[in-house]
Amino acid sequence: MHPAPVIPRPVPAAAVSPQRGSGAELRRGAYRLLLVAAGVYDLALGAMLALAAETPFGWLGMEIPGRLVWRCAGAAIALFGVLYLHAARRKERARTIALLGLAAKVLAPAALLAGLALGAGEAWWRLLPLAATSALVWWIPLAALLLDGTRGADLVRRATPWVCAGLHGAAGLAMLFVLRGGTEAEPSQAARMAYVGAHAAAWRAGFAVWMAAGMSVLAFYAWWASWLRRPGIALAALVVAFAGLACDLTGEALYAGWLPLLASDAAGFGHVQRVGTALTSVYANGFYTLAGIVLTLGTPGLPRRVGALAWVVWSAGIALSVCGAMGWAAGLVAASGILFPGLVLLAVLLAREPR
Repeated sequence: MHPAPVIPRPVPAAAVSPQRGSGAELRRGAYRLLLVAAGVYDLALGAMLALAAETPFGWLGMEIPGRLVWRCAGAAIALFGVLYLHAARRKERARTIALLGLAAKVLAPAALLAGLALGAGEAWWRLLPLAATSALVWWIPLAALLLDGTRGADLVRRATPWVCAGLHGAAGLAMLFVLRGGTEAEPSQAARMAYVGAHAAAWRAGFAVWMAAGMSVLAFYAWWASWLRRPGIALAALVVAFAGLACDLTGEALYAGWLPLLASDAAGFGHVQRVGTALTSVYANGFYTLAGIVLTLGTPGLPRRVGALAWVVWSAGIALSVCGAMGWAAGLVAASGILFPGLVLLAVLLAREPR
């Protein structure tokens, strides 16, 4: 007698871990989209600087400091745009081009800060919003592309939610003890102007912490997105979060770079502070909140206590955006008092969840 043949039983789809395959698919799509977006942005910015540098400097309220230098810089930036688009089609070249691009986007703000330290003039602080959109906003995505597949990638991923929690804790302390006197929490604009003018260095350092915290949100969301079983939804959440980071860094760059320069100009100070508040509290926070809602809805098996906390955080985020749009300072303070501690706790709880 021969033994009956063993017929392999099909493995149910639910028994197959989705994280690894969907995570790889998510990363491929995200990196391709990143390179295309970086290419289009650098081509547009480079062409503008090379052909009509007066336009962006006019927006910044500055005279062009060395027209030929900036035209050459524009040509170099446009070349990087071409390289990014090439890398989007030839993935074997992506890592090298991302390394060159990240180096350039680190060196540009470093050169700006070095120029300021060497006495380039306070007016150069007006360039900070340009540095935010052309350099800082790309740091986390390009660094993620470079780390992907390396020995340190898993260590960085495990540390990401903890770093996000730590930076937001530090940012909250900076707001309470360093920045509060210059924000809308102080009802008198004259008092805000006096505070910012008298504490310009501390003010800028405090917003540097907030910029780092904003970048950590994108990294945290990218880490969270790898839990989702549907890469398309995860990628959509990351695109929305990236838009939030762009608004966030631009608004905080206006706060840090411009407000100390306007400490004696009531009309200019009030206008820039309103624009900064709209960019950070309304648009950036709105995008972050929407991305967080998408991630929460798309995460399978989210524990009840974590899910409940997430909805408290997103409700506070919605309230913050509404209060920012209404210009209600007391509402901004109250919503922030729930949102940011809640986000810190949410990052910690998610970091402790088994995957």
